[in-house]
Amino acid sequence: MPNKDLFDSISNRYDDWYKTPLGEFVDQLEYKLLCKHCGNLMGKRILDVGCGTGMYSIRFANMGAHVTAIDPSNKMLSIAKEKTKHFVVPIHFIESAAEDLPFQNNSFDVVFACSSLEFVEDLGQTMEELHRVLSPGGKAIFGVLNKESVWIQSIINQPDFEDTIYANAKFFTYKSFLQLFHTFPSFSAPNIESTVFVNYHPVLYLEPEASTIEFFRRLTKPLKGAFLVGSARKENES
Repeated sequence: MPNKDLFDSISNRYDDWYKTPLGEFVDQLEYKLLCKHCGNLMGKRILDVGCGTGMYSIRFANMGAHVTAIDPSNKMLSIAKEKTKHFVVPIHFIESAAEDLPFQNNSFDVVFACSSLEFVEDLGQTMEELHRVLSPGGKAIFGVLNKESVWIQSIINQPDFEDTIYANAKFFTYKSFLQLFHTFPSFSAPNIESTVFVNYHPVLYLEPEASTIEFFRRLTKPLKGAFLVGSARKENES
């Protein structure tokens, strides 16, 4: 099943996981780290790539950013638009593939992709497009799923793995993630960190044990979390 159709098929239940105790815990870990890399977004033009149902688009708008968001799934976008229909400052949701962005060069101060690069059809072409629309001095911020983590290995080893959306994902390692930024000489040295060190086990999830695990594994294995976040500036090209 093409990824567009796959995400269309789960659009109505996509947000449900984030309402569970484990989902909420993981979301807050990821959000905290991404905010660290985003910094002050007030007045910034940001492109949210693979926005899904608009979770981060809404957060960025609430931070004062001018948000444009794309996704190939029309059904995902419909949910995002419904969530934001009463916003005073609109978020511009556009149905588009990441490999062929309908924007001019240097259109954005920030390009952002959270758990979406794993699902693009052509990663190389996607990176070309994201680099093209990012203004010199702007920042690329990516969050990806780490194949070397306890969490992702737990998911891969589930008996029903082939029936999940993750069966279509191309997971990253720290090395392959770092290579994304090295594709373009104009990117500054990337800052890469990780979070989500707990095991994937919704039934057995407990606080405060999960927070304790997070604290100690972050100290001992700082780049082995399930969620890798990296950011780099696009320098002026000579």
